[in-house]
Amino acid sequence: MESALAMLQIFASDVRNGKIPESQLHFGAPWRHPPREDDPAASFKWAKIQLMDFVQSLVNTEFGVRVFLTISHFC
Repeated sequence: MESALAMLQIFASDVRNGKIPESQLHFGAPWRHPPREDDPAASFKWAKIQLMDFVQSLVNTEFGVRVFLTISHFC
């Protein structure tokens, strides 16, 4: 978990420093808005939100697949 947060913080830093072109940030709204200032606390908070959003998406997908499989067994 800590290494994933560190990777996201490095990503935010790379965006801030111009290492990642704006054209690559058009996928997903949160990715377009990493912290603009060089504040480690803001970067950490942003990274946590991104990671929680990713995990929640995985959980929602797993739930949807399980419901679909359950319903398909009854039909």
